[in-house]
Order: sequence, then structure tokens, then C-alpha cells
Amino acid sequence: MFDARAAASPGSILAFASGGGQMGALLRSLEWSGTGLGPVDAWPPALRMAAGIMLGTGQPAFVAWGADLCLLFNDAYRAMLGARGSDPARILGQPFRQVWPEVWDIVGPMFEGALRGEPSRADDHPFLVQRNGYPEQIYVRFSATSLRDEAGLVSGVFCTCADTTDKVVSQRERDLALAQLAASKDTLEIVADAAEFGLFEHDVQSGVVTWSPRARAHFGLSPDAPVDAGTLGHARHAARGRALPRRVPCGRAGGAPRTRWPTRCARCSWPRRTARPCGARCRISSPMAASAAATSCSPRCAATTGASCSWPRPGST
Repeated sequence: MFDARAAASPGSILAFASGGGQMGALLRSLEWSGTGLGPVDAWPPALRMAAGIMLGTGQPAFVAWGADLCLLFNDAYRAMLGARGSDPARILGQPFRQVWPEVWDIVGPMFEGALRGEPSRADDHPFLVQRNGYPEQIYVRFSATSLRDEAGLVSGVFCTCADTTDKVVSQRERDLALAQLAASKDTLEIVADAAEFGLFEHDVQSGVVTWSPRARAHFGLSPDAPVDAGTLGHARHAARGRALPRRVPCGRAGGAPRTRWPTRCARCSWPRRTARPCGARCRISSPMAASAAATSCSPRCAATTGASCSWPRPGST
């Protein structure tokens, strides 16, 4: 056990470990003479400085120092230790290869390079660990840097790292979903080609519309004609048996083109729920209403626009 309230007074040998959360408090209170690092007052200045920097960073980090690469680590690194980090006093100051025996065959050569003055780094490096008592595949981003003592000799390794397992798994799931989607698309294209269907694809984010040659032919588009989301709208309405509104001329003197729907009411022949030049709208809901509309719409329109108006009259085709 350790006293989390333990603190170092300014100017003391433990001043480098001021703060640092729980691991800082443990470092200040631990009996180091029983570890490979020896008493704190015998630590070289380079080790104390590296330990102070490591404790002060919010990123998972550790220092491996000396011939046995004895381990010091901060609060953020404890999460990467899993169940091993539940009792940090038991592993603090112990050789790295004893703390992580299952990954030493991978990490050991990397540390050897760092001890030769050759820094190393990796992104999403796979490790098979047993930090929680069972085999577990994790992925880690890390950077290992040489630590030199006062004589300029490399005496340890400073390493920052991050567990990227969630990111790697998420990317793999996304790639698998995209591969399945691509396979489904290929199957759809084969079926559509056999059935002589036309296909178009609309990317709702970019607005890009991609048409197959047969889809262009179905909707009367030339192979090189530009298409956009508006063209897609026409295609959708046509696929539902409806046409988009179009501008038609009005025969009145000075009359501007008006918008109408070519699809007309089967009862009164007026375009459904569309304004007439006379202001009337088709609101047919029963045969009786249809009869009333058929006798009232035409005179009103004729009185308003005259015989030259090009809008259809009831009963016209």
C-alpha cells in the first residue's frame, strides 16, 4: 500500500516526482532499495528527469532504465496493463520482460535498437497479450526514444504509446461492410443486366448521379448527356407514372408561361389539385363533386381568360 497524499517538498530528492497522480505518489512512497533501480537518492539525474516528464504527461508512457530495463510508468499507462495494473506497487521497478513476458520477443529487439541510439515507432502494431488472464489481440501505436545519462551513454528507453484496438477493429468492420456492399452491387448489376433494367446511383453527400447506359436509354438520355439530381427527380416521377410539372404558354395577351401537371383528374379532366388560370382547383372527392366541377369550372375560366386560353377545359384530352 502507499499513501496517495505523500508529497515531495521543494528541493528534496523527490521533487522530480511532484504531482503525477497516483503513480507519482507511489513513486515517492515506495521502498526502492528492493528493486533493480535502487534507492531514489542514488538515481542519476537523467533518470529522475525522465521520470518527472513521464509522470507529467497525460499520454500513456513509461521509462525502461538500466541493464534490466526496469519499468516506471504513469497513470495513463495503467489502463494498458489491464489486471496487472490493479496493484502497481507489485510491478513498478521490475524488469520489463517480467512484466510483459508474452511480448518480449517483439519488444525486446525494438528496445535493443533504442539502446543503440536508434529510435523506433509503429502505428497499430499487433500484440497478443494476456494482461487480463486470457489471450487478447490488441493494437498499439508507440514511439521509443533513447535516454542518455550525464556521460552521453544510452542507459534507458522512453516510450509513449496508445491503444488503437478500437480504431483498428472499427476500420476492419467498415471495410468488411464496404466489401459486402460492393459484392451486393455486383450481384444487382448482373441481375439488372439479365432483366434489362437500368440503374442509377445517387450519392446524397456529393450530389453526384451515376447512370448506367441502359438507364439513360430508358429515360431518353444520350450517352454523353450531363445528368444531375434534377434529372434524377424526373426519373423518379416517371418511374411512378407521373411527370414533373412543365411550363406551358397561356393564350392571354401578355400572359406568362404557367406551370401545370399533365396528369389530369379522370373525372373533371383538370390537372389534379393545380391552379387554373381562373384560380379554381380540382378538389374532386366524389362523383357528385365531379359533376359540379364539370359544370362550373369551364364558364369561370372562359369568363376570366377568354377562348384563347390554352389551358384544357373539362372533357378535353
